[in-house]
Amino acid sequence: MQVSGRKKRKKEDQGVQVPNTKKLVPHWDKDLTFVLSAVGLVVGLDRLEDISEEAMDTMIDTNVKGLVHVTQSVLPGMRKRNRGHVINIGSVAGHQAYGNGSIYCASKAAVASITKALLFETIDTAIRISEINPGTNLACGCYCCLLLPWMHHCAGVRLLL
Repeated sequence: MQVSGRKKRKKEDQGVQVPNTKKLVPHWDKDLTFVLSAVGLVVGLDRLEDISEEAMDTMIDTNVKGLVHVTQSVLPGMRKRNRGHVINIGSVAGHQAYGNGSIYCASKAAVASITKALLFETIDTAIRISEINPGTNLACGCYCCLLLPWMHHCAGVRLLL
């Protein structure tokens, strides 16, 4: 089977395996009121044309699929109870890309989009959705991001309520 001109890799060669968290939920989702999805990693600082498929898969599997699996695991219980708070950790890099970080930036942009879409999907409930974006946005051209990042608009705390 060909996917985008690439051979389908064997399961054991697929790098980081994201566990199916849906199977774990009955053991710990008794009365879960919030979840903090702090999944994320960056592999290398290569140019786009030099990024290995393994590095790309690892970042997408961890930063995007990991967050989705955790959210899918806890959201049904939150809907049933009509309460809860989903807090996703993104990155300033998801809103302001930088060189040699294309896949990481794209994965964190996906976190921002997923979080925003989740807000719309839960608008008829009492479930709260938040995104926290740590990092420094050097592209804004101000020095307060370096000296006092918590006092500037670039600090990256976005509450979607």
